[in-house]
Amino acid sequence: MGMYISDLLTADCIELAADVKTKDEVIARLAELLEKNGIVTDKALFSEAVMAREALGSTGISAGIAIPHAKSEAVARPGLSVITVPDGVDFQARDGKPSKIFFMIAAPKDANDLHIEMLGHISLILIDAANREKLLQAESADRFLSYLDRMEAKKFVGVD
Repeated sequence: MGMYISDLLTADCIELAADVKTKDEVIARLAELLEKNGIVTDKALFSEAVMAREALGSTGISAGIAIPHAKSEAVARPGLSVITVPDGVDFQARDGKPSKIFFMIAAPKDANDLHIEMLGHISLILIDAANREKLLQAESADRFLSYLDRMEAKKFVGVD
């Protein structure tokens, strides 16, 4: 098995109950977290790549989840950022419902299938309503991360 979410996400890249109202604000905030933590060198350039990807079809999956992502030369190293928005934001999700948990995947321009692997991991964990609920109720970034670690270990390593 290749990469795990925990290899690419730190508590510094998680913001709970973010004050964002629009799709553009969501993308900007996620990109800002990545830039602040040295994963992305230019948040504007990276956000453009994400918007170009969104133009092909929204990454608002359904069930309150969106996973905006892009490969870009503005990415110094692979990484993830997360925000939660308890009231939800319209991300043009397939089910028409607002998205509440946003995972952004940043992959270097020449990265192979890293973002595909991460998309798979995140989707498999968040397909479970109990997992989504637990993550939305996390009271700190550290707690969010430890819940996620446990969920991933259970799903992919078979550890309880």
